[in-house]
Amino acid sequence: MKRFLKDYFRFSRKERRALFFLVALIVVFLAAPYLYPGKKTEFTRTAGIPQEKNIPDSVRGDLPIRNENSTVLFAFDPNLAGEETWRRLGVREKTIQTILRYRSKGGRFREPADLRKIWGMSTADADRLMPYVHIPETSASQKIKKIEPRQKSMTVSPIDINRAEVAEWRSLPGIGDVLAARIVSYREKIGGFTGVEQIAKVYGIKDSIYQLIKPLLFADPAAIPLLPLNRAPAWQMTNRLSISPAQARAIVAYREINGPFTAVTDLKKIVFLQDSVYRRIAPLVSVD
Repeated sequence: MKRFLKDYFRFSRKERRALFFLVALIVVFLAAPYLYPGKKTEFTRTAGIPQEKNIPDSVRGDLPIRNENSTVLFAFDPNLAGEETWRRLGVREKTIQTILRYRSKGGRFREPADLRKIWGMSTADADRLMPYVHIPETSASQKIKKIEPRQKSMTVSPIDINRAEVAEWRSLPGIGDVLAARIVSYREKIGGFTGVEQIAKVYGIKDSIYQLIKPLLFADPAAIPLLPLNRAPAWQMTNRLSISPAQARAIVAYREINGPFTAVTDLKKIVFLQDSVYRRIAPLVSVD
């Protein structure tokens, strides 16, 4: 038996070297945590309750606790908390990035319940963290102030609707570059305005804008171009003279059947034109 045990526990030189190497490796692994300590969470005690030391003062609470999942819970300001703080609170990485993007775009937490508005934040997580939300009064009351542009102290002079250029239209309240150019283009297309009310027909001029600029507009009779009865198409008569398309077509038909107008009074011969319409448009047309 002794010989058996002696032979069983006797090692060759190669086996002894392997055994020594294995023992040394085990010793190294056991000693490594003491030789190279990792990042440890330091705790101090405040009133007998552990408090995490490496949390910034601005977001550190006085009474942190750990829940059943070993998640550190402590008072924090959601408007200042960084990634690491959110991780300690047990918030998922994807939700953390959502919170950071929300804040980078000007989003603010004004009350604990605002946590529920974060996309990806579960109701359970929000309810778990809400009791620990601490938003300083100055932070909660901080609102984004809209800086109202200062009104330029300038006096806008009335403009003649048939002589005004783009720059003059642009000086009116509510009229920008686009509308100014559109008004001038429309005026050229119809051959000139016959009255201020035609400005309201320009595409893009809302009634609110028209009512705003109306007191600043006038039509100088000497600047109103006369519409040539013998050359103007029906659509131009409709826009310039503010008559119906049927009345405009009747004028053109009369011209084509009876030849060119020789006098403005020839309009009285058209049945479709009432006397009131004739009296209104007669000063606005001419016969070549």
